[in-house]
Amino acid sequence: MFQASAMMIAAYALPHIIQSNLTNSKLQGKYRHSFWNEVYESVLAWYIVRPVLYTFINPNKARFNVTAKGGIIKNSYLDADIARPYLVLLTLNLAGLIVGVSMLILNYDDADLFMTTIMNMLWTLFNILLSGACVAVSLESRQIRQSPRVSAALAAIVRTPDGMAYHCDTNDFSEQGLGVILPKDIDIAMGTRVEVTLLRGDDEACVPCTVVLRHGQRMGVRLDPLTPEQTFKYTQMTFARADLWASTWDKTAPDAPLKALREVFNIGIRGIGLALRLTGTTTLVALRKAIGKQPPAPAIDTKPDTGDGSV
Repeated sequence: MFQASAMMIAAYALPHIIQSNLTNSKLQGKYRHSFWNEVYESVLAWYIVRPVLYTFINPNKARFNVTAKGGIIKNSYLDADIARPYLVLLTLNLAGLIVGVSMLILNYDDADLFMTTIMNMLWTLFNILLSGACVAVSLESRQIRQSPRVSAALAAIVRTPDGMAYHCDTNDFSEQGLGVILPKDIDIAMGTRVEVTLLRGDDEACVPCTVVLRHGQRMGVRLDPLTPEQTFKYTQMTFARADLWASTWDKTAPDAPLKALREVFNIGIRGIGLALRLTGTTTLVALRKAIGKQPPAPAIDTKPDTGDGSV
């Protein structure tokens, strides 16, 4: 706390904020985009503070849980449980904005208090956008594959049950299977069990697969149950390849602070809209239950659909 006018605080703080953001953009622009780290840290904060406090109080009882990954999501939905803390933050900031407006109306003749209130309201607006972006992050997108795919052109050999071997390349891979580009005029029927050998120098990994997709020269195969050794070799030839990940580092769009701010603004507005829809739906359902009527189907699903899917 210090005694200073709003304009004096702005004169000292704003140049520092602008310069530090421009400096970070210049140094880290290939790998981090401005303002998105604010969203990232805000999303994680609520779920990090609890285990941190618990570990601080009972350091010998700390546990590490691996979260479930992958799965089919037939329809996009807003995860209301994950969004709840950000809805609380959004509500508090909106309430603060309303208080700020009332202070402007009641103290319009006090120039110093007026400017101080304006500065705080601008900061509150920024927090509202961040909270809205956090709500938008809680929107689960439609996921038609059991696990995400990584685009990669890897040398491979496909061997069929009749003893034929075809040199080809992959176009992507996942924990569940591979996408393969076959040579022209090669026909391998759906359901055929094949062996795919991934090549890298003198190293190779052979995995049994089943053909589950054919479209022109493109073939999709699903991994059959693998032995621990096969799983290790497959992972070593795919996810564990440092060159695969390093090759994409310089291909991302460089940071543009104003563009990043506009993106955060747009997703923040979208999150606020989702929050209003969720609040309205929840209120309507509660009212209809209170008067004993069957509630209508909610506008936003709060639970994901489950289903089976292929590679």
